[in-house]
Amino acid sequence: LDNQKNTYKHFSGLRLFKSVNIRGAVSRPGTYLMADGESLNDLIEKSGGFTFNSYPFGAVYETQDAFLINKMANEKLYEQFLENIINASQKTGTTVSTSILEITESLKDTIPNGRVVVDIMDETASKQTFLKDGDSITIPEKSDNIYVYGEVNYEGALKFEDNQDLDFFINKSGGLKENASMSSIY
Repeated sequence: LDNQKNTYKHFSGLRLFKSVNIRGAVSRPGTYLMADGESLNDLIEKSGGFTFNSYPFGAVYETQDAFLINKMANEKLYEQFLENIINASQKTGTTVSTSILEITESLKDTIPNGRVVVDIMDETASKQTFLKDGDSITIPEKSDNIYVYGEVNYEGALKFEDNQDLDFFINKSGGLKENASMSSIY
């Protein structure tokens, strides 16, 4: 028993089983024990595969390794940002504003996520993505909403309507603001 994670690890010969989690739109979501060499594709199969309303393209795969790398990158970014602020302040002889310090602190407090981009619909890639202890994947459900944010008058979610174009959804969002850029829409 691993007291920190409250999970059981089993030994079969010299093979250590890993505890991985799959959530969301699969037939049997939950925590699974996976042997060395088992892949993301194997986890999806063990969980019974995708449900009829799954949206595999939106899958979120998270690993502890990616979390640690993301955490180190955030710390380095914070240190560099703080160093640049101090250097600029010393060169100009000005003091650092409270709002800049607040932004710097929010950067420091950013929680890393450990996300890894993976195309689970590519069976070859899924078979080559080997799982580690603590990995997790979330398969979202399809949504019939679209989200319009940015330089529109009313940001938010809209009900998707078949056979409607971009202009329709922009107009339903109150139209573009004066300084909106059509070339920046995606």
